[in-house]
Amino acid sequence: MASDPDLSYRAHVEADCFFCFTALMSEIRDFFIKTLDDAEGGIKIQREAILENDFASNVKLLQNYPPIDINVVITHAVSLA
Repeated sequence: MASDPDLSYRAHVEADCFFCFTALMSEIRDFFIKTLDDAEGGIKIQREAILENDFASNVKLLQNYPPIDINVVITHAVSLA
């Protein structure tokens, strides 16, 4: 981390972040290609699989999730942009 007391870690924080970002994007990049939305591994098929297979589990999770004011989330997101 950039705030790590060990200077040798601080020196490589940008490269480490870029590596993590690249690794993440290589896993999910197809979700951002519109022509692949309807493909077998596309975002629409993935969404349907999640809703079909895990719907009951997701509903249980949402029931236990604390209520949140969406306006607070949007205001915070705008302040970060």
